[in-house]
Amino acid sequence: MILSQYKRTIFGPRSETLELGQLSLFVHGTDGSCRRPTQRAAVRQSDTRQLIEDFMPWLEARLLEVSKKSGLGKAIRYTLNHWKGVTRFIDDGRIEIDSNTVERSIKPIGLGKKNYLFAGSEGAETWATLASLINSAKLHDIDPRH
Repeated sequence: MILSQYKRTIFGPRSETLELGQLSLFVHGTDGSCRRPTQRAAVRQSDTRQLIEDFMPWLEARLLEVSKKSGLGKAIRYTLNHWKGVTRFIDDGRIEIDSNTVERSIKPIGLGKKNYLFAGSEGAETWATLASLINSAKLHDIDPRH
């Protein structure tokens, strides 16, 4: 799952809590996105695992302090209910800590949604196929124009 997404959802753009700030900086700083997946997994297991394991009781303690109906309470419960997915990146170096790459690649699709409504069903299906091919090529560092 995506650690930075949970940070934004649960704590907003600026964390008032030192522990979370340290966790986020440490995980992003030591992850080394330029490393090979096996190296990233080793770093995550040795340096990040304990921080993430300490994060769960911290979230459970915060859950007792807030209303269950509040946005914060819902976000914390969602995180705890999906804990296996949140922590999966520790053991698999292929999994990115955040989804920024994917979010950037689908942003143009979201921006053009209204325009695509007028393409008709056949045109919309064609556009979906082309958009998938183009974005897959970009993710694999292939220039789709050549």
